[in-house]
This record gives sequence, C-alpha cells and structure tokens, in this order.
Amino acid sequence: MCLNLDRSSFYFILTLVLLIVNACQKAPEEKLKEVAEYAGENKKELLKVINHYQKPADSLKLKAAKFLIENMKGHASFAGDELKYVDVFSDSLHSMWKPENIIEIKSEDERENLIKNIVYTLNMGKRLEKLQVVEDIEIIKADYLIENIDLAFQAWQTYPWSKNVSFDDFCEYILPYKVYNEPLQSWRKEIMKEFAWIKDSIQYPVSLKQVTLLINKAVNNQMVYSPAMKNLPLAFSYSNLKKGRVGKCEHLMTYNTYILRAMGIPAMIDYVPLWGNNSSGHSWGAVKAENGVLFTFDALYPQPDSEQNSITNIIPEGILRNRKTPKIYRKNYSTHTTDEHPVRWLKINQIPAIFFDVNRIDVTSEYNVSITDFSFKPDSVIESEYTYLCVYNTNDWKIAAYGKRNTKGEYVFQNLGSDIVYLPVIYKNRSIIPISYPFLLLENNTIRRFKPDTNNCTILKINRKSFEDYELKIALTKMIGGIFQGATQRDFADSKAIFKIESKPVPKTNTYKITDQSYFRYLRFILPDQVCRVAQLQFYGIPRDSKGNTSSKEVLLTGNLISGEFKPGYEPKNIIDKNVLTYFVSTQEKGGFVGVDLGRNCFARITKIEFYPPNDGNSVEVGDLYELFYWDDGWKSLGKKNAVYEELVYNNGPENGLYRLKNLTKGYKERIFSYKKNIQIWW
Repeated sequence: MCLNLDRSSFYFILTLVLLIVNACQKAPEEKLKEVAEYAGENKKELLKVINHYQKPADSLKLKAAKFLIENMKGHASFAGDELKYVDVFSDSLHSMWKPENIIEIKSEDERENLIKNIVYTLNMGKRLEKLQVVEDIEIIKADYLIENIDLAFQAWQTYPWSKNVSFDDFCEYILPYKVYNEPLQSWRKEIMKEFAWIKDSIQYPVSLKQVTLLINKAVNNQMVYSPAMKNLPLAFSYSNLKKGRVGKCEHLMTYNTYILRAMGIPAMIDYVPLWGNNSSGHSWGAVKAENGVLFTFDALYPQPDSEQNSITNIIPEGILRNRKTPKIYRKNYSTHTTDEHPVRWLKINQIPAIFFDVNRIDVTSEYNVSITDFSFKPDSVIESEYTYLCVYNTNDWKIAAYGKRNTKGEYVFQNLGSDIVYLPVIYKNRSIIPISYPFLLLENNTIRRFKPDTNNCTILKINRKSFEDYELKIALTKMIGGIFQGATQRDFADSKAIFKIESKPVPKTNTYKITDQSYFRYLRFILPDQVCRVAQLQFYGIPRDSKGNTSSKEVLLTGNLISGEFKPGYEPKNIIDKNVLTYFVSTQEKGGFVGVDLGRNCFARITKIEFYPPNDGNSVEVGDLYELFYWDDGWKSLGKKNAVYEELVYNNGPENGLYRLKNLTKGYKERIFSYKKNIQIWW
C-alpha cells in the first residue's frame, strides 16, 4: 500500500488501520497470525523468520522475532523515486566536509548558508513532500530481519555492559531494526566493526553510562545541527546521515541511537513535543542505568566532565534554559493502544495530530520536573467526553494534553507539567474551540485564571515582545568588562578609559553618561578578553576645533570608522546602520575593537555613549509598528502604535490580563505575558 501523504495524514491513516485490526485484544498466537495475514503477499517473508527460529535452542530469538512482527503494524518507511534525491543531497553535504572545503568555510554562519543553498538548489522540501509511505510489514524481507535479530543478540549477549539489560528492554530499545520512518537498511555490522575499539577502551567495572559517554564523546564532532533541515522529513538512513553529517534534532538522535543500539546500549528517545514556555520542542537520549535511574544526554553532545559522575533524570539543558514541559514522551517500538489512549475513542477529524503516534508512552513522571494531577470543570456543560489543554507555542495555542471526564463532570489530567499557562479547549473539525479562560497551573494543584477585568485598566509599559533567552543572557553577560577608550594617538598608545561596563547591559540602547573632561580624537570600544561584538555605537560630546573653539552644545560625533580585524560581512559600518541585528564582529579573541576617528585637528570631550549590545531583535525598536493584544475568548486588540521610544505605553490594559505584543514591521517571535508592578512576566 503506497500513499502520498503528509506526516499527519500518514500517521492518522496508519492509526486507523491499526485500530481496526486490533479492535479486540488477541491471544499472542492469534495476534501473530492476524499480523501475518495483514502483510498480504509479504506474509511468506514473515513466516520464514518464524520458521528460522523454531529450534528450541533459539527460543529467545523466536520471542524476539515475534515481538518485532506482532508490533510491526504502524511502522512504515519513506520510499519512491524522489528518495534518490536524498542520496544526491547527502553526497552534496559530504563534499562540504572535504579538507580543502572545510578550510574555505570560515564560520558556522558560512556553513549554514551553504547547507541552505544545497537544500534550495536541490529543491529538497518540495521533492521530499512527494515521497511515498510504505508499511514495513508489506516490504520487509526475512534475511534483513534475521540479520538484525542475530546481530542484536550478539551485542546484547557479548558486550559486558549489556549483561544486566532485561529481555523486555532489549526488545524495546536494542532489537528494533529502525528508529523512526527512515528507509530500511542494514547498519549493525558496519557500526559494530567501526566501534569495536570501545570494548578495549573501557575501565572495569563497566556501566551502561560509562560506555554511552565514551560513544558520545567519539561521535561528538561527526554531525552538526542545521536549522536548514528543520522542515525535511526523517527519510535519512544511517548511511545518508553518516555521509551528510548534518541534521535537525531527530536526524541527530537517529544517528546517535543507531550507534548506541548496535553496541548493545538500550538507547531510548525521549522528547517534549511542545515546550510550555517557549517555541517548538526537543528530543534527547536516555539510558536506564543499572540502578534504574535515567541517565539523559543530548544527541551528539557529551556530558560536561562535572556531570559525568552523577546520573540524573533531567531534560538535558532544560534547567539551564528554564524550559517548562507539559508532557514528556518516549518513542517505543511496541504499540500502545489501551482504552485510555485517545485514538481508541475519537472519530475521524476529532484526533489532534499530536496523539496519532501509538508507539509512544508518557514518561513525564520519570523526570525531575514539577508535575501535578489536575481536575478541571468547565464553566458550562460540554458534550465531549474529552477536553484538551493548549500551551502557547510558536505564536499560537497548540494542544499538549488531554483529559477524560469523570463521574463528577470533571476532566482529569494526569502528570501534567506545572508553572505553565494552559488554555482549555475542545477539538472539532480539526480546530480548537476555547471553553474557558487561560490559567496558570501551580505545583500545589491550584490555578490562577487570566480573566481580564475590562472595567479596571492599568498602564502598561512594554519593552519587549519576548523574554531574554539563555543565549541572549550569555551574550549580554560577555559585555561586562568592556571598556570605552579615548586617545589622541591612532595606536591608542596614550589611551584613557572613559567608561567600563560593570553590569550586564540591557538588550536595547544603553546610555552611559561620561564625566571625564579630557579631549580625544580617537574613540573606541574594546572587549579585552572576549571576541568583540557590537550592534550599534554612537559617541556624543563637545567638539573643539584646531583653533581651540568648542561647541556650545552636545552633538553626535562622526568621522571615519576604525577597527581591528573583523569577520567578512561584519564590518565596522554595521555599528551605524541603524539595524540592531547587524553587528561588527572581531576575529580577535583578545583586544578586538571598533570605534571612530573624529578627523584631523578635531578633538572632543565625550559626554555620552549610546551602546546597543548583541541582541535578539525582540526589544521595542524606534520606528517599528506594534500591536498589543489581550486574551478574552480570542485575541482582542488594544491598538497599534508606532514606537517613538524604546518603550510602548498603553493606558488601557485590563487588570488580570494575558497579553502578547506583535511587531507588525518585522520579526516573528513573541511570547505571552502578564503584567505586575511595571514588569512583564513571561509565560
């Protein structure tokens, strides 16, 4: 059965088929027979596998074979003529890594632009949309399954670190012949040969964590993350990934999982479909250590040395970046369609895409995150037996969890992430319909509802449309210690510090008043111990000409721009182009600088410096058009304003409102916020 489908439609159809076939719980032998019949003409290949392991000595392998076959429905692979372009694409990426080409690629930005160009030139997005989806059960061959089973057992039974892995964990996290929906391809033998050195490199007593860290360290630089791959499907085999060395999170996780499983590590893929206080989601790896506690890691980044002696059950970098999660799931091979699973009870067009995957389980409770069971009763009677909770993600409300109605008329949600703003909705005709006001769910199972009081308004002073994320805070912190200097000699031999940044600047114009009375011709900003980055820089002062005449008022000081060495495309002119997202970037790790030469016979006493540091473009910018909204059964506008200053003032903000600010001129990212004591509180 070959279908040209997008991913949501693909999973939807497979789910319906799976449910029809599995409408009743079957005895193991009956289920196996039913699955074999479902395979149609490929039934003979499945029976070859079963017959191959019928000998008593191979009884455990027979159980493993039955596990793979009984749970094969719902697993599929991309196929079709367009798949050849994945090979072309991987070959193009591979050429990028040749030594002579790596020398030419001077920065991560250049590499990413090159990847984007390859994606665009080959028209990969459109081509891969045409890929067919073929169910594995209809195309998989006996020899392929037998090789996979035998090599999986070899790894499980011969590697010393795998000796305590249970048969159930082996079947679920070592045995599977694929990770996502990539094409079928043999991969175990190649990996086992390439990583044979692992066994001789370990220290005894050996542990699953120790080997995982060793493998991760070895593959750390073999692949890189690329946003250009974000919208491409998971149609990349192990050989494609190894050759191209580029991918989005799921591609990186696929590559990592192949290697770990080939080496007998029961590698699990856990993921957050939607962050509760940020855009998108995240996937990472997890291994259940010998003591039963989860050891987690990002796909291709080894744990820092400081963390290698502690086993944790945290989302990698989740705490670091203060990410909140409504739900955490684990990608399994086996199918999970209990009576409580939404695909058992919802009809066509009533299943949110997030619940299509019947090969995942909810593992939120296994993680060190703040969760609570929550019961919700709508303000009015709802016909639906189930309701949903949305989180605000990527500039829209998106379904993150479902709850079932109990005998009290309450909808019960289990293991739900707290300290997150949720919107209760029902789902109908592929659309969400709000049924109550958004609320903040607290850890103690209480809520704070954002019901706007339009009869009582407050003054809102707004500086940003999204919060300062981790990367921005790091970039701003690096500015501490930066020095503004003045000099009369071009080589700054007689330089004098006129201002030093002592605290983290804000991501907008920082104005520094200068009291030094000296006169200078040369002015610059220097970050002595880190690479210098500046978005905008202006000096103001009182000029003095060659005759000793001084200006009667403060003026903007202009002249010829000066700098040390800089990256191509990040020239000194960027500091005066009035674009806060173009930078001067030095190539010097120490002593990089940018500034201005006021000109021959022109000196000035500096009175003020306006400095715009590295930023994310989410602060209010002068000249841009903005619109502020509050939620009241939909987003209601509080009006549009052109920013005259780097702050917007609205006098009509409803008390207890939930707001979002949109830049109508440019930009995309925005977050919801509440407002208290003149502060935007981000959710």
